[in-house]
Amino acid sequence: MHTVCMLKDMPKINYTFGERQVTLKALFKLVHKRPGRANVLATCLVSIGYDDKGQPVPAKIVFIRDRNSRSWLALLSTDTKLTDEEIVTLYKRRWDNCSEFFRILRR
Repeated sequence: MHTVCMLKDMPKINYTFGERQVTLKALFKLVHKRPGRANVLATCLVSIGYDDKGQPVPAKIVFIRDRNSRSWLALLSTDTKLTDEEIVTLYKRRWDNCSEFFRILRR
């Protein structure tokens, strides 16, 4: 089953990019950024550990512009066939559903 989630930059969590093990912050510095005021800043393919057969698990990380600051946010999808826009849309839809659920609980 595929996953779409937001990532937090943690110094002990590394992603395999090429032959290198890098943190999320270091990965953002390595990838080629899109010019201008694009909402999707960059994207890259990484590996995130190994499955039960010992094969690396491929994943796609999409860096997006944070609306509330001058920083960036990172979204991860284990379905590498999805486009950047599909990953962002899917995460937004899930986040909206969670927000609505908690709004209903508070009533």
